[in-house]
Amino acid sequence: MPTDTVPAVRTRALVEVLLSSGMRIAEALSLNRNDIRWHTAEATVVNCKSGEREKVYFSQEALSWLKKYLDLRDDSSEALFVSRRGKRLKQVTSRYALAKYTKEAESIIGKHIHHHLFRATFATLLLNGGLDIKAVQSLTRHKSERTTLRHYIAFQKHKDRERHHKVFESLA
Repeated sequence: MPTDTVPAVRTRALVEVLLSSGMRIAEALSLNRNDIRWHTAEATVVNCKSGEREKVYFSQEALSWLKKYLDLRDDSSEALFVSRRGKRLKQVTSRYALAKYTKEAESIIGKHIHHHLFRATFATLLLNGGLDIKAVQSLTRHKSERTTLRHYIAFQKHKDRERHHKVFESLA
């Protein structure tokens, strides 16, 4: 993804935020600059599904891209992500920007890249990183672990044999 323009840096920052926090696009776009707690790498968002206020966490990479993006801005909007006109970024605008920068990648991987893909990838990375399903459920802010399993976890069936052997070899 090129990062030679403000919209490109904004899109990269948004992708990093979505991927590292597991937020829904509406939650990310509702953030204000002062919502980010830089020293603890977290923010409190209103869950789009439940309406509850919940914590989300950011990677250092996401915070780095956010800082780059904010340093390039010359507006006074409180919104974290803004359009070229300085207004809060809308989902349709961010969808267009994402499509613009991911066309080449889509042709390589053969999959449509959309906002929710980053949330699904977030959940899959957590599970593949060794977190149990309850921890993944908590970090994705789902009410039910069944939702987490059904909709967001791309199990890698080709690793089933390897996982099976690892468990039973440790018992021997």
